[in-house]
Amino acid sequence: MYSTIPTRPPDLYRALDPREQVVLAEFPFPATRDQFWIDPTYMYYSTFGWHRLVNGASGMRPRWYDELETTMQSFPSDESVLMLRRQGATHVMVHGEFLDPSREAAVRRRLEG
Repeated sequence: MYSTIPTRPPDLYRALDPREQVVLAEFPFPATRDQFWIDPTYMYYSTFGWHRLVNGASGMRPRWYDELETTMQSFPSDESVLMLRRQGATHVMVHGEFLDPSREAAVRRRLEG
């Protein structure tokens, strides 16, 4: 968590072309509803480029979101990537700063493979 509010998004957002029709999925997804802070953080970052998000917080949860949230715990499994595509995601941002170092390493190895 941050002690101050960032005034710019993490550098990885620079890879997104602002002219593209990007639908972004942010990872990690919360593992439980107790991790309420993470989706609003992603929504805040989205204000720097105004790309559409698959995950976010709007005060309601679509029926499909619980299944997506559960499936995303195995990201980047084939099933999770397929589900993201079904929801229209064109890009995934992996926020290593929110992951346990061993989980981050495993996710990066799988993505590089």
